Amino acid sequence: MGDFLAYELLPVILNMTLTASVVIVLVLLVRLVLQRAPRICSYVLWLVVLFRLLCPVSLTADVSLLSLLDTPVTEVTAHTSAAAYVPRDVVHSPEPTVTLPVPGVGEAVTETLPQGEEQTVADPLEAPMAIATILWMTGAAAMVLYGAVSLLRLRRRLVGAVPLEKGVYLADHIETPFVLGLFRPKIYLPSALAEEERGYILLHERHHIRRLDHAVKLLAFLALCVHWFNPLVWLMFVLLGRDMEMSCDEAVMKRLGEAVRADYSASLLRLATGRRFSAGAPLAFGEGDTRARVKNVLRWKRPRLWGVLAGAAVCVAVIAACAVNPGENSGEVPEEITGTYASMEDYAQSRVQEILDSNSVTYAIADENGAYSGQTVTDTVEDARGTVTFLGSLEGLEPEGRLEAWEFSWEIKPTNAQNHQIFIAGGGGVTEDGFCNFDQSDLLIALFRSDDSRYEILWKETAPEHTDFFGYHNGYEEALYDWYVTEYGLDLPLYVEDWIDRVEVPEGGSLGNFPVHRFNGDGWYLYIPVSAWEQVLTEGPDAQWQWVSSYGTGATLLVEQMEASLADQKAALEGQGFVPEDGGKLVWAYPDGNIRTWLYETDGGCLRVTTDYDSSRITDDPYISMQPQVLALMAESFALDERVTANPRLTLEEVRKLAERKGEMLSWADFENYEYIETGSGLYIRVYPMDGTFSLSIGGGRPEQEEPLYIYLNCGEDFIDIRRENVDAFIRRGQAIQQGAELLSDEEVAQYNERFQSIVYDKQGNPVENNVLCCFLTSFYDDVTELNFEEFLRYFPGDGSQTSEAEFHALKDVEIWPFDWVGTLADNPVPVHRYPRRLVDLVLEEYAGITTADLDTSAVAYLPEYDAYYNYTSDNGLPALTVTWGCREGDVIRLYQEGENRTLELTLREVDDRESWHFVSFRSLEGI
Repeated sequence: MGDFLAYELLPVILNMTLTASVVIVLVLLVRLVLQRAPRICSYVLWLVVLFRLLCPVSLTADVSLLSLLDTPVTEVTAHTSAAAYVPRDVVHSPEPTVTLPVPGVGEAVTETLPQGEEQTVADPLEAPMAIATILWMTGAAAMVLYGAVSLLRLRRRLVGAVPLEKGVYLADHIETPFVLGLFRPKIYLPSALAEEERGYILLHERHHIRRLDHAVKLLAFLALCVHWFNPLVWLMFVLLGRDMEMSCDEAVMKRLGEAVRADYSASLLRLATGRRFSAGAPLAFGEGDTRARVKNVLRWKRPRLWGVLAGAAVCVAVIAACAVNPGENSGEVPEEITGTYASMEDYAQSRVQEILDSNSVTYAIADENGAYSGQTVTDTVEDARGTVTFLGSLEGLEPEGRLEAWEFSWEIKPTNAQNHQIFIAGGGGVTEDGFCNFDQSDLLIALFRSDDSRYEILWKETAPEHTDFFGYHNGYEEALYDWYVTEYGLDLPLYVEDWIDRVEVPEGGSLGNFPVHRFNGDGWYLYIPVSAWEQVLTEGPDAQWQWVSSYGTGATLLVEQMEASLADQKAALEGQGFVPEDGGKLVWAYPDGNIRTWLYETDGGCLRVTTDYDSSRITDDPYISMQPQVLALMAESFALDERVTANPRLTLEEVRKLAERKGEMLSWADFENYEYIETGSGLYIRVYPMDGTFSLSIGGGRPEQEEPLYIYLNCGEDFIDIRRENVDAFIRRGQAIQQGAELLSDEEVAQYNERFQSIVYDKQGNPVENNVLCCFLTSFYDDVTELNFEEFLRYFPGDGSQTSEAEFHALKDVEIWPFDWVGTLADNPVPVHRYPRRLVDLVLEEYAGITTADLDTSAVAYLPEYDAYYNYTSDNGLPALTVTWGCREGDVIRLYQEGENRTLELTLREVDDRESWHFVSFRSLEGI
């Protein structure tokens, strides 16, 4: 301890002051940029300076202001470091060096320091360092003493202060209002303070307290005591106080408005202390540069949002860049690091080289019939090759990076000078090019380190020892988690446990193990046996979770999230005849049966765990007779744990996006992180509950080994494979059914398709005219009164009447008519069609219940003297509707045309006792 105080403490202080000086210079420059920004921005920047002045250690990051100055750092932990301008062991280092932020100065200082034998034998730097440390301590002690004396003198002047209101006191012997106290700060006002001034002065002081400015001021004074020899720190202390006060002044202006400027400025002048410097306490209203504060108040304007956002962005960037240290060696990675690899392919190459260097391989020899001859040969190695396969990863558990599981497999080519017929049993074999696959592999757990992006091998096992690593886990993420928790002894619940030592197997039964798997809820978990128990869907899947025994014993475990309080649940159980089994009334049993209930208090009410079984179904079969004790163990494994979170529920929107983005490429992994229920016999099946009556089911071999056979989106008894079929259409149909709609029959769909053909045909199949119903399909609208009247008439079937020459000349006077330059009707480039308003109104009224008076007809030429509309076209592009499905809900009919790129929805409303219908809307749907 003595050596640290004498020789190592001052280097630590010097490193802090040099680092902070760099940050202070940057903050001074940024303050110039932020002159027009709210003063709070400048004030916040000083907080990172305080951090640098008071904390010798900081996080290490790739992006740091100090990296621009090649600041030397020393690693403290894996993620923290300290600046090392002056090494802590500079006094006893054989070759002491000093690095300073100013180029050339550090080198000059280093040249003056003793080096080599002169330094190590006589320790010539010990005395100067000890003296410098004593001088520094003397100055720091003087600063602390000054602050203490100032505070004591102020306390004496507060004798006799009387309370005005909670936390506010009046004192006779003070000149200006101030805040005093650290943990319970109080506001002191001069007794002579005018009543009209108290309001905004109290606002000012309370804003200080709310922002903890009194604590910041004390920390700033503490930093000044430590770094009293650094003039930049004195400047920081003064400017921090000024920015603190000005930002508080602006907060009052923002609260009370610009009308209070004059009175507020007058109070500042009248209550000014005249002091530019004070100790860490108190926080005085009239302190600091009064002139600058008054000018700031008088020119203050309410800041604009863009200015506030820009200032905040600058502050965040500066603080982020200044608060962290650069990585050691500027982030460069040495070419060779023992035990680490630049990539897993590098690991594979190193393992192949190990096999080649061993130059030995043993294999069996086959007889003339290809069977094992009973002989083995140890041979030399001609060649070898290997590959690595990624299995899975786990984020967030290992602080230094990401855990990853890999498999390395290899093949060896023996020299085989005797040309033996090699015999390999099991899953191996000999390739055409002579490489032997002995069906061997390494399972690896690697740490991908976030600091240098290299791989470190944490664990390796060679088959067959690693074959049980995956075990009963639902993925390599779980397997990695359990390995890490076990390997490092963490206090975390495992995903898989073996209860073989907890269950009592009756006579006649035998178990090698009894694996259970953890089920996660939000803030709780419990363990469920891997076999003989299955989870079932409940009526309230968001608040109920139920498991039943596969042995048909009626054994069930139910977890329920109850909104009622714990006390209400206890009273309810007691009212139902349950009897408490413990003093806290948290475990209850029903006397005339096998029902037991456990209660757990939560923030939103309580969780209730209930178990039950049918005694009449419990037989002498050893595995069935175990059911009651297994059920009790399951219930007792329930635990509240805030660290545990349930997987999110899969939603229809997420299914739609996944199907659209990946289609045939969808796999088990795409749904790994969603809540699911395992079921199935033979096939491995997961059921993902979703909104309403929808669910997703995936079936196939084990998820870590095979692609799924199917991925079904289910709604009732209907389902589709989302990899190949139209998900949007299926969801729309399902949602319509959920809302009480009735699907149209295939016959009804066919009838509507016939009604919405674009051309009307006669009985002989000859085209007669355009289908007037399809005129309602020429534009999209949410309400039929919003249809595009110009498009509606473009292909409207006429009544056979012709446009006359007189009408054509009259149309030239209509402002919107585009052919006013054409001389005669015969010369017009396209046919002109005449539609009497009477005919158009008849169609609109019959099929939509409206007339032209309900529409915007301004885009179509109209001649009142002929009471007719006129348009023009030379083609025939009337659309049709191909209905793929439809539904009826009350008197509303919705027809859908599902396409690859878009879906069309036509809504009709039945009228006249469903003998006919009216158009309601016609829309193009995007997504769901």
